[in-house]
Amino acid sequence: MNNIYITTAHTGYNYGTYLQAYAMKKFMGQFADNAEIVWEKSFGPKGRDFRIKKVFSLGIRSVLHHKQFSSIKQGYAKNFAAEPSDRTKQLFDRFSEECLDIKEYSYRELIKLAANCQTKVVVCGSDQIWNASSMYPDPLYYLQFAPKKKRIAYAPSFGRSEVPDYNKKRIERYLRDIPAISVREDAGAEIVMQLTGRKVPVVPDPTLIVDWDDWMTENNEEFLLLYFLDQPTDNTIRDISNIQKLTGLKVKVLLHDFDAYTIFENRQLVDAGPKEFVEIISSAKFVCTDSFHASIFSMLAYTPFYTYKRNYGMVDTQESRLDTLFRHYRLEERYRKNPGDSQSLVVDYNMEHVKEIRNNDITHARRYMAWALENSCCTGRKNR
Repeated sequence: MNNIYITTAHTGYNYGTYLQAYAMKKFMGQFADNAEIVWEKSFGPKGRDFRIKKVFSLGIRSVLHHKQFSSIKQGYAKNFAAEPSDRTKQLFDRFSEECLDIKEYSYRELIKLAANCQTKVVVCGSDQIWNASSMYPDPLYYLQFAPKKKRIAYAPSFGRSEVPDYNKKRIERYLRDIPAISVREDAGAEIVMQLTGRKVPVVPDPTLIVDWDDWMTENNEEFLLLYFLDQPTDNTIRDISNIQKLTGLKVKVLLHDFDAYTIFENRQLVDAGPKEFVEIISSAKFVCTDSFHASIFSMLAYTPFYTYKRNYGMVDTQESRLDTLFRHYRLEERYRKNPGDSQSLVVDYNMEHVKEIRNNDITHARRYMAWALENSCCTGRKNR
């Protein structure tokens, strides 16, 4: 038996995080007898990542880089303040247990596991695991515990278009230690080039290359779905209100019932785990979101949608991934960067061309993994 082990984001009660982790597991299962997500043992509340080394490092670096830490702290505060309902948490936890089945080890045990002769490779990706502005560039996400020849990166994202000075040396060192690297966005490829001089491929998010048909559904109940990770701006709310007037749809809300939604009378807050997230997007008549993965699943379900710039406040923006996604799939008009003009709204449109592009992406992803496996598994070939 040969195994592929994966390190990826899998906590935080975020739909995209859990679904990309599941997609990574499914995709890597095509290249080994067994594919598992592994992690270092932690403490703290369920659904959150607390490890002693991580907490200690965050404390030290927050003091050394207190100015930069202020905006990151705001992001953490917003995340914890927007806790989902107990029912939604239960659905997330059940999904994690049944579909992700994370295996936890001590760091020493991870080293032994990666070195085992039955371990084919260890893969990191995807999501924003290489968050460039993080106060803790996580060594697990850079596969520091695995033999170098077994390290593969599949579609990780830096989440930004540049790396701040306080992280450049560490991230450069980590990148140089990974023989096979691919990234999720054009901006990520630029970062790798700048830091290491290496040209690396841009590959699709794993949610784009596995089949979700069994989870998709049709529903005779017509509704406009709102899923925002940060409270929408006033212009965005006005835009959504115009969409509702054009379509006459009632409103359903996922995860966060923001104060700005009070203008939508009789709206319904829906409890949903990751599987239900896919189901409700596929059954909606229209989706409005600021989420990368909600955009992807709207595309996959051919559900009409608009994606809006996220209202990050002081927190760094993460727009590069959306720019790459919409440019690649020729859906730039679905990205409402400057909402408010009701005359420019298009609520019905054709996305048939998405299928052909996606098929090409699936082929591209498989070719990259075939190359990475061949060049990482003791073949003696020179890694590029």
